[in-house]
Amino acid sequence: MWARVENGIVRELIDFDPKGCFTDEIVAQFVECPDGTEQGWSYTKGTFSAPAPVTEAVQKPSAADRLAAIEAAISTLMGV
Repeated sequence: MWARVENGIVRELIDFDPKGCFTDEIVAQFVECPDGTEQGWSYTKGTFSAPAPVTEAVQKPSAADRLAAIEAAISTLMGV
């Protein structure tokens, strides 16, 4: 498998040797890569790396907010 790397990021993947299929300028952008490499991975000093997982900061509700939600649910269930 071959990855076209632009500015250290995998932009495109192909499963054939690019030599003879593209211009020399484009062929120079391709690097042989291991199976499993994906677009968006980084390529630095000969190593491909998956991007760090994106995590969203989830704000935990306060005790007062949790209590209010419980009280509202009880009121709804009791028809109050």
